[in-house]
Amino acid sequence: MTGLALRRARSNLGLSRVEAAARLGVSQPLLSLMEKGERAVAPALAKKAVTKLLATPELLPVAPDTRHNDEQLAADLGALGYPGYAYLRG
Repeated sequence: MTGLALRRARSNLGLSRVEAAARLGVSQPLLSLMEKGERAVAPALAKKAVTKLLATPELLPVAPDTRHNDEQLAADLGALGYPGYAYLRG
């Protein structure tokens, strides 16, 4: 999740930085730095933003343990049923 996405989620609820920081359990200065892109949004904080600020779940970072090997990826793409991936069906 980017700082811009975090700021948009806060703004969509009409919250001040102080209110949003309290909901997320961080300080207002830290929230400000993250929104400006001067500090990274930690994955744990991004998860909180989804629940506490109703941020879009698609903005969450991908877990590193969800990687596939080439064969599994080809099988998964083939299983989608799209014509462009039909040749990948086992």
